[in-house]
Amino acid sequence: MANPSFAIVDDDTNFCSLAAEIASEYGFQARGMHSVGEAKRWLRDHSPDLMLLDVRLPDGSGYEVLDTLTPRHRGKVVMVSGSADASEIARAVSSHASDYWLKPLPASKLLELLRSVASSYSDQQARVPDSMGLVGTSPPMTRLRADIRRAAGSAVHVMLFGEAGTGKATVARALHAASGAKGELVLVNCWQAQHNSDFGLQALVEAYERSRAGTLLLQDIDLLASGLQREFASFIRGLQSDTTDPDAFTRIVAATGEPMEAAAGVIYPGLFYRLYEHGIHLPPLRERGHDLDLLARHFLEQHNARSGQDRALARIADHVRSYPWPGNVRELANAVAQAYSSREEGEVQLRVTRGAQKPTVAMEAIAPASESTSKALAHAQDAVVIPVGTRMREVEQIMLEATLKHCNGDKTAASRVLGVSTRTIHNWVRRRPDDAAHS
Repeated sequence: MANPSFAIVDDDTNFCSLAAEIASEYGFQARGMHSVGEAKRWLRDHSPDLMLLDVRLPDGSGYEVLDTLTPRHRGKVVMVSGSADASEIARAVSSHASDYWLKPLPASKLLELLRSVASSYSDQQARVPDSMGLVGTSPPMTRLRADIRRAAGSAVHVMLFGEAGTGKATVARALHAASGAKGELVLVNCWQAQHNSDFGLQALVEAYERSRAGTLLLQDIDLLASGLQREFASFIRGLQSDTTDPDAFTRIVAATGEPMEAAAGVIYPGLFYRLYEHGIHLPPLRERGHDLDLLARHFLEQHNARSGQDRALARIADHVRSYPWPGNVRELANAVAQAYSSREEGEVQLRVTRGAQKPTVAMEAIAPASESTSKALAHAQDAVVIPVGTRMREVEQIMLEATLKHCNGDKTAASRVLGVSTRTIHNWVRRRPDDAAHS
């Protein structure tokens, strides 16, 4: 994303240089000019986001420059003058100018204007994601885009590593689009598949066939039953001869919420190293700096579009900026949605809830132990009711299921909530009844 542009047309060279220097420090592409002719020539090919225009110039009036502006020149224009002549002020108000300022200009006034224009520019840029569907200009996002392009240009399978909510499905779609693949993008959610007794190797093979010459995305690959992981690894091994024709290559993108080292320890090695031909690491939101502003405004614009409103985002408080966002972009989108719906009009104030709430356990004698444990999970999202007499192994399984659901499948986050190691979580996952058919 390019920076906003600033132009100043003034015959006072010192003022012109100082204003351009200040604008540059605030991230603007700045240009200083000293005459009507110079400004007219420059404006033929440029459309600044902000222009300060002196009324009285050596070769004419600033209004001559103002009159040459066309509809494509959508930036803000502020007329500046050392004269408080009422007729000049009236002319400025009735023209394309946004304001009329008297010299000398206080530095604070210019700074306030630059901040306002920069904020509006960010709003405009955030409304439409880039060609990859990604929002953000931070260094980690620049590296991510480069990584996607490198992977897209090669016939390799890809592993995506990123915390819950970082946008792994979005990156997979970007990779699919950037590769120019002729086939479809097919998504398999391994977390949901675990709860489907009919899901097995045949379902994975069918998903692969639907994605021929396209992309097969396996979300939460580490949650796939260990036996099924082995079977799918054997299936992939038999496909190696299928890659002789680049146009027929079917890319498998496997996503996990674990870091690379942890994923290598829990995914069947024969599968991990067949899919880890190229690794892409997604940055957490807390490492993306001012992408927070762009993303918040992007989500705000989505709500504005749906509601037909034009609400603005209030200044983001410092404690919101320093919040670690454990749920990443997904959590931010939810926070914007809640802030938007909390008021029907006016500025949208982003808020966060300090500290993550742990799921609570209510031990109640409300049902005999013989009842299905699924009933114990049919309660409030963050509360689990466990019947008295339930076997300890079943209690562990209930807590595992509820906590993983609470953490959106993020095993690292679940381990922190339960106060156990990630390895313990993986061991519990492997003991699921669903795994019996594949072990």
